[in-house]
Amino acid sequence: MVALALRSEDFTPVLAGHHQEKLQRLAALGLQTQLASELAPGYDVVIDCTGRSEGLSQALELVRPRGTVILKSTAAAGAAMNLASVVINEITIIGSRCGRFAPAIDALAANKFDPLPLIDATYSLDDGVAAFAAAANKSKFKIVIRP
Repeated sequence: MVALALRSEDFTPVLAGHHQEKLQRLAALGLQTQLASELAPGYDVVIDCTGRSEGLSQALELVRPRGTVILKSTAAAGAAMNLASVVINEITIIGSRCGRFAPAIDALAANKFDPLPLIDATYSLDDGVAAFAAAANKSKFKIVIRP
């Protein structure tokens, strides 16, 4: 979703991941994709959307000195890490949990990007258990629960 929003604002994000099937699906939407293991350091901005504590470590490895890492992630687990690279390379780290809703809603209303290709299934609230089971499948992107 972040990559689609960035593209709608004329940025050209490189979307990285570990699952080739997911990357192929995103590439079919016109996004530039790459396996995370094949990324080389030197990015001006790295946005971590992994939801994992290891995401920050990898983002710090990929960002250039004096670059910016944006944590668009809520990692539930704590992480022990060496922050020397943040200080030595003068990295800016910005936390971003949800952002501002009004511009996001306006962008969706104006059809600046279409989130529907990211929705794999829609369940009723009565089928919530099945929805959570579907969401646990790592090959899925988004599962929607409706009242």
